[in-house]
Amino acid sequence: MKKKCIRALLGLALTAIALAASAQYQPHNSIYLGASVGNAHYTNGCSFGPPPCDDRDTSGRFFAGLQFNRWLAIETGWATFGKLAVGGTDIKASAADFVGVLTVPVEGRFAAFLKGGVYHGDMKSTSVDTRKDAGTFGWGLQYNAGERAALRAEWQRYVRMGGSELLETTHIDFLSVGLLIRLR
Repeated sequence: MKKKCIRALLGLALTAIALAASAQYQPHNSIYLGASVGNAHYTNGCSFGPPPCDDRDTSGRFFAGLQFNRWLAIETGWATFGKLAVGGTDIKASAADFVGVLTVPVEGRFAAFLKGGVYHGDMKSTSVDTRKDAGTFGWGLQYNAGERAALRAEWQRYVRMGGSELLETTHIDFLSVGLLIRLR
């Protein structure tokens, strides 16, 4: 009987600790805005033409989302990937995306997330303008600095950005750090 009482009290204490820890931060039903900056890598980008080739450039992304509960959100964004310089020609790329985000709390204020969805991309140079719809996916880590702000580090791939005139095997990998601000 004594062991059962100790177990019950221990279970009650652990439940109280868990509830207190979960009450610290709950990002339920929040709208958020954010921006990130990083580096884009055009995979297979140098196969477009002759050297010299520079297949990496500074990039940025603006995004907005709706967090439904602690785990699920939807997010839309617009990214510019700088330029791919091949043989004296500059090819610029940008994309608008719509993704679902699955967030898993890791420890304290840290969380890991996976995202996946679709994008509408545009690659253009002086002679070619190609638009493409395809898939995007990524993953990252997030540090919730408080109720209103979070820092992100993430990697996202935009699959087959090319089109009919450009190689369709060109994926764009976007590695970035960003700031997320919750509006409510």
